[in-house]
Amino acid sequence: MRSFVCIFALGLGVLLAPAPAWAEECRHVGVDSDGTEWLEYPFGGCVSGTNKRSDPWFEGIKKGPPSYKVVTPRGRDGVPHIFLSSQATSFSLNWIDKDFPALEGRTPVLKWSWRAENLPVGERADVRVGSRCDNGLQVLVAFDDGQTIISYVWDTNAPVDTRTTEGFKFFGLGIVVKVIVVQSGPGSLGSWTDFERDLAADFQAVYGRAPKRIRGFRVQSNSQYTGTEASGVISPLRFELSAGSD
Repeated sequence: MRSFVCIFALGLGVLLAPAPAWAEECRHVGVDSDGTEWLEYPFGGCVSGTNKRSDPWFEGIKKGPPSYKVVTPRGRDGVPHIFLSSQATSFSLNWIDKDFPALEGRTPVLKWSWRAENLPVGERADVRVGSRCDNGLQVLVAFDDGQTIISYVWDTNAPVDTRTTEGFKFFGLGIVVKVIVVQSGPGSLGSWTDFERDLAADFQAVYGRAPKRIRGFRVQSNSQYTGTEASGVISPLRFELSAGSD
């Protein structure tokens, strides 16, 4: 996972580009009755199957080939999800959103669900050890300048709420990833788990300050270090922003 985060740095130039034609279809926006603004990023018809950064949900590949497909799981209200299958590989689907609203004065909440079918097996898979940090499922969010990132992971061995830091250099830029384990071990394989994360609170906890903007995000699976298998399904990502306060 470590050097794979550089895609956000590469995407900074894309932030200045005009919105493509598919933007409305693949970026749903609304406001609830209580004034909460929400943004949702569907998979159906929006997975490009390329690594072109101008496309919705574009590929990022550290070690391939990638294997994924859009599926509609039973009991999920007919909503298309993404199925990721990693066979000793590491890849992601990424989104860079130059039009994401500013976070100042709001409480950003990220909601998603996932269901893992396989996790990287054995004691070797552990996010706390850089050379063995395979994770079955991951959701990453990049903030501000794209160099501060939070990664929410389902780890094979590290306990829930384990937090680690990964840092990299890319074209002279320092990129920092703060990893938070939100699910651990094989006990819930085959079952859905729903998540709701206060992004501002998590960012404050791991970076010591408030975030200003969300720049991009990704869904990911990797098992390249352990040479094993990981697979699972992830729902569309939904971001909710509370109404600004006076």
